[in-house]
Amino acid sequence: MEQRTFRAYVKGACASDGNKVFSLDGTAFFKDRFVSKFHGVDGGLLRELKETVRSDPEEPVGSFCLVSIDRDRSEFLVQFDPLGAYPCFVWRQGSAFAVSNNIHYINAIVTVAGGELTRTVLPYLGDFALGSAYDVGSPYEEIHIVGPGQTLGGGTKLEVLDRGLDPAGAENDVSYDDSLARAADRLRNRVEIVARTFEERDVFFDLTGGMDSRIVLAAVVSRVPRPRWDYRTLFDHPHPDGHCAALFGETYGLGRVQGIPWDHRRNMSAIERMRFETFVSMGVGPKYGWSITPPYADIAQLHGGYGEIAGSSPDAKRFLIQGEEPTYRSLPEQYLTRLGQMGLLRFFTPYGIEWLRGLLGSRLGEFEKAGVRPADAPLHYYNFGRLRSHFGVNSRLQSQNRNYVDLLYDVQLQHCALRVDRVARAKGKVNLDLIRLVGGDEVAGLPMAADQWDASLFASDDLRIALQKPPITAQTPRMFDNAPEKRQIPPANGSPVSFRARPDPRLAGYDASQVDMALRNTYRRWAFLETYLPETRAMPELNRRLDWEAIDGLLSQPLETLQRYPNNVLVQTLCDCVIWHQEMELSVFE
Repeated sequence: MEQRTFRAYVKGACASDGNKVFSLDGTAFFKDRFVSKFHGVDGGLLRELKETVRSDPEEPVGSFCLVSIDRDRSEFLVQFDPLGAYPCFVWRQGSAFAVSNNIHYINAIVTVAGGELTRTVLPYLGDFALGSAYDVGSPYEEIHIVGPGQTLGGGTKLEVLDRGLDPAGAENDVSYDDSLARAADRLRNRVEIVARTFEERDVFFDLTGGMDSRIVLAAVVSRVPRPRWDYRTLFDHPHPDGHCAALFGETYGLGRVQGIPWDHRRNMSAIERMRFETFVSMGVGPKYGWSITPPYADIAQLHGGYGEIAGSSPDAKRFLIQGEEPTYRSLPEQYLTRLGQMGLLRFFTPYGIEWLRGLLGSRLGEFEKAGVRPADAPLHYYNFGRLRSHFGVNSRLQSQNRNYVDLLYDVQLQHCALRVDRVARAKGKVNLDLIRLVGGDEVAGLPMAADQWDASLFASDDLRIALQKPPITAQTPRMFDNAPEKRQIPPANGSPVSFRARPDPRLAGYDASQVDMALRNTYRRWAFLETYLPETRAMPELNRRLDWEAIDGLLSQPLETLQRYPNNVLVQTLCDCVIWHQEMELSVFE
């Protein structure tokens, strides 16, 4: 790993340490954002890495986030961020502490250790969809924040100094309207930074029918002049999100990024193609750690905030190690043990379990060869694309992905959560208020893909229902319930795989509108499996790995049973399996 020396200003330290020189291991991830390790701190006080002073004007300068500290506190892991977007989160209990730029990672650590954090805001405000994009306090009572202009005491006495406003007084001290205005300013500023930093052709943003992408849409279309950025949607029809995205793109004249250009797809292996397609469609772009080649390494993506997934995901808890020091030999067994505790191994044959064990060992072995400590391997594995309990490699969005600009994540984590009064607690109000402030009534009044928002936000039930049914125009695709037409993506010359789009006419007989709204996604997955799973299960490479009798028994259960965890994980995994093995376009469902 490349060695560089930076001079770090350590504000407030004694004179002998004031200009301490740290040895830096730097790995560039994109442009001038990278993660670095500082050695030689000698257990002393590291109050604030205010800036880096470089002899070469081309070297990066920026704010920092202290990600972790080793046991003897002689090594700090620091993430530099030239946008100044990432704060530091600190949890302490007695002599134990955790420091991270991901507040949900700390939550996961505490949860795995048998503890529990106390929310200071309602879940929908703490879920980082937007409600935490404000100025005061932490969503968790026990987690403290080192924000802009604040300092962190390090070494043997870790503490937050110069704390900002007391969260207990936030409701009285902070105006809701003023906080919205400041959040809007930060949102616009992020768009400006990205617009100045990247070529227009290199930027695209995620677009669905949900709140997060609508906030980004509001900031993009209200900028003057409007950036000529394209959008990429996670969901195609039959999902309503894809329908909404197409309608929004048509409304504002946005181009759509279709994924990997065919001439580039031709040069990729099948598994590389799946990884890239999945990551692009999931909003994370080319993912560090996979063999995706330029020119896609520097694409900037904007999308909503998904920070909550890392902390609430069973995968995060499954990979976080507790107890004795792990080894590369023990890690696959720990993973399998937790899969068994979740009840998922009952769907594998003994041969399939051995196959999964070998797959885990092979992937973790790559980190071992790279010199990664066993204790660090689980987080590396999690960050580089989570291996789910199935037949390919897939990934959801991760909050610490390093190859994209997450616009809302930048905004929301900079100033964290706002305690709001009762009037602002209707689910979706904070989001809609910001959308209306930034993009006006036009963007706020666009159709929505779900009915999860509080009814009080709408003038009438008729309006709320109407917003869930976007009009079908000449260019927008039809929704799942409307007897959609089949289209074919032409294969690339020489490409071994041709992804076909859905919905297939074979699915037209399944009417999701007759199913309770809360069960519709589960119903769509069930209908998809009912149609396509028989073809997949006939494939010989799967026949010995899965216990089809156990799977059939589960799929015969009511939708309410299928929706419960861990059954829902298996159902989604089976959909992934069908998509992968039947070479379908990877853009279905959630």
